[in-house]
Amino acid sequence: MEIKQSTQLKVPVSMVDSAGAPVTGLAFGDVTVYLQKQGGSSAQKTLSGASEWVEIDATNFPGIYDILLSTTDTDTRGFLKWSVSASGAERFVGVIEIVSGTGSDRYGILAGRWKIDTAQNKLFFYDLDGTTVLREFNLKDAAGSPTSADIYERTPV
Repeated sequence: MEIKQSTQLKVPVSMVDSAGAPVTGLAFGDVTVYLQKQGGSSAQKTLSGASEWVEIDATNFPGIYDILLSTTDTDTRGFLKWSVSASGAERFVGVIEIVSGTGSDRYGILAGRWKIDTAQNKLFFYDLDGTTVLREFNLKDAAGSPTSADIYERTPV
C-alpha cells in the first residue's frame, strides 16, 4: 500500500495471542508503538488518546485495531514501518510506502489547472479543485538563473 507524503491516516493492526486467537479490549495505554521511517532509527510513538488507537469491532472484527498516523509520522518518503506490542499479544509489524504523489495527484496534474508565478519564478500544478497545490517547481533559464521567461529547466521544490 502507498500513501501520499504528510497525510494523516489510520492503519490496521491485528493483535493475536501466542495461539493465534484474537486479543480484544486493548486500550491505547495497553500498547507500545514504534515507528521507523525510511533511513532512520526506530522511535517510540506516544499515543495521546483513544482517538489514536481504536478497536474496530470486538465481535465482527476481533483483534483488529486502527492506529492514527499523523502528518509528522508520514513526512518522509520511502517505507514506514510500525510495530505494536502488548502484554498477552504477539508483536504486530506493518509497512506502507510513503510517496510524493498518488495516482489521483498525477491525474490532477494532467487534467487540473497550472500557473507560472512571474514574481516567484515558479510553476504550480493544482488539483482538480483549482486551488490545492499538488506540485511546485522553480523555473530556470539555460544559465541556471531564476526566470519566468525563456524557461530551460524546472526543478522540484
